[in-house]
Amino acid sequence: MTRYFCIFFMLCYSCHLFCEERKEKPWLEEKIEVIGRVPLTRALQSVTIFGEKELDYLKSAGLKGVLNQTPGILVLSAGHPGQFAYTFARGAAVNQMLFLVDGCRLFDPSSSLGANFSFLSPQVIQKVEIIRGPLSNLYGSSAMGGVVNLITKKSDGIVFSLAGGSHGTYEGDFNWGHKKAPFSFSLNGHFINYSDGQLNDEMQKQGFSLQSAFEKTDLNLRIQLFGNFINSGIPINLGLPTPKRHYWQQNLLLAVPFTYRLAEYLDLETKISFHYNKYEFSDPDDTWNSFFANRSLVGAITAKLNALFWEKLKIMAGLDYSLHSIDNQNNGEVLLEDAGANIFSHFLSVNADLNKFLISASIRLDKYNKLKIVASPQLGLSYSPSANFKIRASYAESFRAPTLPELLNPYWGNSALVPETGKSIECGVDFFMQSLAMGITYFDSQYLNLIGYSPITWKFVNIDEAVASGIEFSIKKDFFKHWQWGLSYTYLRTMDIQYNRDLLRRPRHTFSTELSYQSARFDFFAEMIYVGKRLDYDEILWSVADNPAFNTFNFVLNFPVSGKFSLFVNISNALNRYFEEVLGYPAPLRRFLVGIKYQ
Repeated sequence: MTRYFCIFFMLCYSCHLFCEERKEKPWLEEKIEVIGRVPLTRALQSVTIFGEKELDYLKSAGLKGVLNQTPGILVLSAGHPGQFAYTFARGAAVNQMLFLVDGCRLFDPSSSLGANFSFLSPQVIQKVEIIRGPLSNLYGSSAMGGVVNLITKKSDGIVFSLAGGSHGTYEGDFNWGHKKAPFSFSLNGHFINYSDGQLNDEMQKQGFSLQSAFEKTDLNLRIQLFGNFINSGIPINLGLPTPKRHYWQQNLLLAVPFTYRLAEYLDLETKISFHYNKYEFSDPDDTWNSFFANRSLVGAITAKLNALFWEKLKIMAGLDYSLHSIDNQNNGEVLLEDAGANIFSHFLSVNADLNKFLISASIRLDKYNKLKIVASPQLGLSYSPSANFKIRASYAESFRAPTLPELLNPYWGNSALVPETGKSIECGVDFFMQSLAMGITYFDSQYLNLIGYSPITWKFVNIDEAVASGIEFSIKKDFFKHWQWGLSYTYLRTMDIQYNRDLLRRPRHTFSTELSYQSARFDFFAEMIYVGKRLDYDEILWSVADNPAFNTFNFVLNFPVSGKFSLFVNISNALNRYFEEVLGYPAPLRRFLVGIKYQ
């Protein structure tokens, strides 16, 4: 172990000397909203950012494509994009990762599967901020493995696209925005029809967003409304065709963020939001589970003060209050009706900028009714010997509160459940230059009191423990004026303590690389994703089995045909490989999509 640390720090020092020799300025100065508008070059957390151009390349794969180009993050789909997808951050479970829209939580308390990250159209998203590692110190429950913040566009003008392709695929998107100081307004509508050519393997999705804003020097008030509607068949269950298996999902998010500058170095932020989620499943041929439905409503308010003293000490203090309400029914039986919970939280974060050193300490206290107060502390330190080079380390504790069905379901619920908890450490090195960004991070996490179903008690219990550790590496390089190359690699080692085996669907190795060319004549983008061998669950044999490694190639071409129109071609799974991201559910084969865009 000592030898590896010596090699690691020799590499760090060599890169530091290289950076000093080049005397280049940081290539990214934008601030990360999700951690309190901290510059990327000063962030203590492991951060990945995708801008508008990169999102344009990856839009054919939606947010999944963005996340799979991020070290430490892996998304696996059970079939086409309309089916369930499982997002793992550094080995944490799917319900231990948090998604935000402009800082507002996407959360469904009626389910243990976490949020649906296909909630927004990729064309609505301007920037994606991905924090790898726990952030419960700022956002509370479920932020154990990572946090994804989707920052929406505040567009001006008209943008629309229309595309069609193989296997009955067609999609469209329309954006309109208008600004007349101090007011602005924008509207988006989008639809996707997706089919893989199999019986009952079609998905229709529609969505919209409305945003308005009033902005002055010291005041920013926004009203945002997002809607998402999905109707999808489920063609396979237990390895057999299911011609009538279906689900319907509706999501609505209303948010009112408000920022007011009280003084030069003091501002107040508030957010009021309502998130409605409805999910229905139906399969008349399923004897045991022919229908179930979940409904949830989450109302939340956050108030936060940001203060800066002596241009060195930044203090952030805030309060959160939220109300959860859910209904569950199964096969015509009402299991939960207007079951509710309320959560009160307060948090404090202090950042001291001591020139080359940055020290951060924060803590959040969450009180759920009938649960003890959960404390989530975080402590971090970074050292920047130059503007291009940063060494950082941090320790954090995190948690996931039991969902209402896990606590209250009349058959398998358990009111004695306690929150899942995590403890994580990480250390890393980051390099920033005009044409190069590179980072390497080591992380080690322990998860306690994991909630699972016990075949002995036939109820949910705090039954398990798990550990996850690994190394993340990423690099982005601009070269030859028009070209950019990127690479991400993750080595992950996990252990399910209860069963003495790897955690399911967590490969030891994942790798992705991308190459893009941008010019006035055309744009080109190519990516390759490799996912290593991993344990998975065999639904037919009711046992675990190995799922083979796979790799897939995707391409995007964009040709301007006039000042405002451009043609684009997307090719996914270009080599037409057969593989199963989730065991038993084949991934879509090669797919072509051709479209036109007006801007």
